[in-house]
Amino acid sequence: MDVFPGTSVSYYVVLVCKILFISLLNGLFFGTIIYLIVTLLFAKSSKENQ
Repeated sequence: MDVFPGTSVSYYVVLVCKILFISLLNGLFFGTIIYLIVTLLFAKSSKENQ
């Protein structure tokens, strides 16, 4: 399994952790933006309806 003993596994683990962490941060960031946009649009439409 190990091409370079002791380094390859830890390297891949760190790489996967970084990718997961970055994707999690991006998900929170975009999720917050989408949530704000949706709430603003919903508030505007509800005000117009009243």
